[in-house]
Amino acid sequence: MTKDYKILIADDHSVIRQGISLILKQIGFDSQVDHVNSFPSMINQIKSNSYELIVLDISIPEGRGVQMIELIRQYIPEVKILIFSAHPEELYAVKYLRAGADGYLNKMTSEEELQFAFREMIQTGRFISQTTQFQLDKADLNPTSTNPFFSLSARELEIA
Repeated sequence: MTKDYKILIADDHSVIRQGISLILKQIGFDSQVDHVNSFPSMINQIKSNSYELIVLDISIPEGRGVQMIELIRQYIPEVKILIFSAHPEELYAVKYLRAGADGYLNKMTSEEELQFAFREMIQTGRFISQTTQFQLDKADLNPTSTNPFFSLSARELEIA
């Protein structure tokens, strides 16, 4: 674990940002942690700072669904992106991973899994839960039976 490790938490809920910061400290990461509460403020932040990890809520104000991944990578191509969302992992994780995210974690996960996910992201640059791995394996084994929800836009998923 390096001292200069920089993490950006992008979530519109202060309690979530503070909670993630606390959990990172509990697992031994006293690195620089910055917070933003909207997608435009995140873009402004990454224009002038480099981060190793971005924890991103896909429902962040003024967000752009999976396009956010591409936009982030325009500024910091090598950054690791962990999606941290209240949206169901079974419906959203594969879509965001295929768009270039390095991990997906549901906000309803246990604190232990949350700690494990952050360690994995920081140490290996990737986190795939068992639920998501099952979805990925299922799609790889039989591409014609891929979950039809994977092809829907973020707005279509909200309506569904």
